[in-house]
Amino acid sequence: MMTAYAAARSALFIEESRQLLIQIEQGWQQAKPAESQWRDHMLRQLHKLKGMAASFDEAAAAECCHQLETAVSQADKAFTAKQAMAISQTLGKLHEILHGLRPQTKTLADNPAQQSTAGAHQQWQIDFKPLPGFFANGQDPLQYLKQLQTLGDMTVAVDSSQLPAFADYEANQPYLSWRIQLNTTADAETLRQVFDWVTADCQLAITLLNQQTAAPQPALPRHEPVRHILRRHQQQTSWLDELQQQADGLPLALQNRLDQIQLAQTQNYLALQKLMLRPLLNAYQRLPALLNTICSQTGKQAALILPEQPLWVPSQLLELISDVLIQLLRNALAHGIETTEQRLAAGKSATGNIRIEQSLDGMQLNLLFADDGGGLQAAKILAAAGQQNGAEISELIFQAGLSTASTPDLLSGRGIGLDLVRQHIQQLQGTISVSSTEGEGCVFQISLPLPQTVQTLQAVEVADQSYVLSAECIVEDLPADSLKRRHISGRGEFVEFQQQWLPVWDLRQRFKLANSVTNDPRLLIIRRHDIAGALQVDKCMLPAEYLLSDLQSHYRQVPGIPALASDGGPQVALWLQPDLLFGKR
Repeated sequence: MMTAYAAARSALFIEESRQLLIQIEQGWQQAKPAESQWRDHMLRQLHKLKGMAASFDEAAAAECCHQLETAVSQADKAFTAKQAMAISQTLGKLHEILHGLRPQTKTLADNPAQQSTAGAHQQWQIDFKPLPGFFANGQDPLQYLKQLQTLGDMTVAVDSSQLPAFADYEANQPYLSWRIQLNTTADAETLRQVFDWVTADCQLAITLLNQQTAAPQPALPRHEPVRHILRRHQQQTSWLDELQQQADGLPLALQNRLDQIQLAQTQNYLALQKLMLRPLLNAYQRLPALLNTICSQTGKQAALILPEQPLWVPSQLLELISDVLIQLLRNALAHGIETTEQRLAAGKSATGNIRIEQSLDGMQLNLLFADDGGGLQAAKILAAAGQQNGAEISELIFQAGLSTASTPDLLSGRGIGLDLVRQHIQQLQGTISVSSTEGEGCVFQISLPLPQTVQTLQAVEVADQSYVLSAECIVEDLPADSLKRRHISGRGEFVEFQQQWLPVWDLRQRFKLANSVTNDPRLLIIRRHDIAGALQVDKCMLPAEYLLSDLQSHYRQVPGIPALASDGGPQVALWLQPDLLFGKR
């Protein structure tokens, strides 16, 4: 049991480590690797934080500090794009670790009142009416109705009595309201959490119906809604922007302090936005324990390989993704991975392998779930479905009630696992497909649209306009005049890079920007999928975190521009995929 003294020391470490991290992040934003004074200052800060983390057994944080120390100490006159990206990503990981620490935890057992009602089905009535400004903040009422639907059986009645005549209709004004009846084991606090981000933009009443003494419960959030804070942040950012425009006459010290405040504003904005997102890694947390439990029950041996790169997704997606992966893991261990004896007889290793991969293609989240087991058994599936050989196996396995297990058990045999998986995927407006080689394994591929996420991206400028790119596709960053050029009639400019002629991608021409002159233009050699080119830009900035919002939900689908990117400042950048924007030529 933690003593009061130990708890106080833990809380003090969390507070001091986060303050120290702010100084380190500010130092990185003002990176001057050519100056020994900057390097020494960064190394001292990192060493101090590493020692604090090690003292409190925070090995992951200490390791991040060690990696950053190594990167900074190896700096010469400038960081390469890859070095800068690696440092930014490690700083981001360190930020997540330190801001994920909590000095205390509270369980359900700590609250007897909640414990007594947990697990019992109750009938709730929820009256939900958006207020003017609801749509202006990018909200969608259906998003909240769908999230309620995941909590239990629901019926919905819509009130359209406030709809005006067509001539008076305004597209950005809410006219509808909803009365929802929900049969669920969730308590009032859980229902309020669904609407946490919009309590300032709606009228909301939650009433318990199956207890006569229950009165309507006002939907007060546990904390000030993030949307309120974001609006205040936007106002403060506007004030700072006005001050910056008048900063030339201020003393240098005040100008520097103004820059620090603006940097803090940016960091606060992204931190607030992250409150509405969750790390996708959280969806994998239950899988290792489940794997061990099932293996101990079945006598099988299996290893699980999970992604390690952070990727942020909306909270409403996270739980459904977790449920999908749990069902796929149970299915793989029940039907895919063979017993040790079967694997050895087939010339395989005794331990089966299951791996999950994740990637982001534009605003499309792609998940791969693969095992090296026996694959889909076509004959068994056809027999279970009562189908002939012409049937599509990859479709039959998703049929409700279909199972190849001879008798039901705790792991399989009910025929609801993969049917439930597809329902979840369709609920998220996604797709799922399967491919299999009998005797070698099975691969499920899932694609889900993301409305928002946070990514570390490379920022560039062209004609005073900001754009961001995925650093992974940048092969080289070179002065624009360092490569041999030639013009091909009807096809445009090309440069020679590593004995290959690559097209020059010119954003000025593509977007019809002002043809201004820059002192030190750069060429970014881009290679993505099977397309390569040289993107000409005026300036490259340090990689930074950006909030990405799906462009299609705000405007329409534009090839090569999947999202709008914001770092909390007054300007919004376009996230570019140059290979799709320019294509082959």
